Amino acid sequence: MEGVHRWIFAVVVVACVPACSAVGDGPEAPGADAGRPVDASAVVDGGASAEPDASIPGADAGGADAGAGADAGATRWARVAGTGGAGLRLREGPGEQYAVLAVMPEGAVVEVVGGPAGAWWQVAFAGDVGWCHGDFLQWLDAPPAGGHLFLLPWTAGVAHRVTQGHNTGSHTGKGAWAWDFGLAEGTVVLAAHDGVVRLARGDSTTGCCSSACAADANYVVLDRGDGLESLYLHLKEVYVQAGQVVRRGDPIATSGQTGWACGAHLHFQIQQAPGAGGTTSWYNPSVHEFFYDTGEAWDPPPGSEPVSQNGAIDLP
Repeated sequence: MEGVHRWIFAVVVVACVPACSAVGDGPEAPGADAGRPVDASAVVDGGASAEPDASIPGADAGGADAGAGADAGATRWARVAGTGGAGLRLREGPGEQYAVLAVMPEGAVVEVVGGPAGAWWQVAFAGDVGWCHGDFLQWLDAPPAGGHLFLLPWTAGVAHRVTQGHNTGSHTGKGAWAWDFGLAEGTVVLAAHDGVVRLARGDSTTGCCSSACAADANYVVLDRGDGLESLYLHLKEVYVQAGQVVRRGDPIATSGQTGWACGAHLHFQIQQAPGAGGTTSWYNPSVHEFFYDTGEAWDPPPGSEPVSQNGAIDLP
């Protein structure tokens, strides 16, 4: 049956030239010209030249109707599925003629914020809002399990001052969307969300108020599995190791002043994970995200003293 599918796929691709492009078109699939069959491992868009996975609810020729039973105005969630591990392109508009914003990895959970426009849906992923083809979205019956949304990374009921906000001071470039929180040295740091520790370092005792110490920081990088990860920086002690699964609210470290730090504090940012705009480094481009300790999305400004609800409230 697999051989038949490949022959059908090839015929459809040839038949649509030049009206549509082959699956895997664009820079992620070098040499994949429009109208020419490409390797099945290429990143996908969907559309007439794509063969949906029949196991995905709503992933048929009428992909635009997927999830139509959801209440109007309700938050909807979907998972990237059926790409064979290659990932799904997020585009600026509802069609392959629009520029690629990102490649969403297989298994990424996205919030559906608009659509459909034909078979295309508007989704939010890793700080970007764009469009992807519904053939490769698996609609979820419920929001992601508890632990998905970000909560402040310290003990519930305690307030800490935001000592530096976004796009100011040292928070430029990759760290433009970071926060500095005034945690005294030795304060327990909690996981802001569920995830898997991608990187962890806890062997440094060196810190100074100079870029000369930048490489001496202790840190934890916690991957959420949807193209985003959180970075906890300048730590004193680290309790976790790479590959460890943690839940939101788990103690992962204590705050400190290792690395480039002019005093004890916690540098925290949400950043792009490898494969979603980031690299394998511990320091990746930050994205504008929010905390949900108040029950709704909130970006605590400099000078504010937000109170953590991490472990005290039940949120997705």
